[in-house]
Amino acid sequence: MTSHAGLDELIAVINETSDDVNDLLLLGGNPGIQAVADALVGEAEGDLLARMNRAA
Repeated sequence: MTSHAGLDELIAVINETSDDVNDLLLLGGNPGIQAVADALVGEAEGDLLARMNRAA
């Protein structure tokens, strides 16, 4: 993986992870990690998206 992984590359890492893996930690920076967070939150219930955006 490159040091400038984008959304597609990071989502591919998640999708390629074995079902036997209970915890997965992605380390990275923006804009890639922010794009993954946005994609995973999607249309979250409650104020999850608002809280995430406040932390940025």
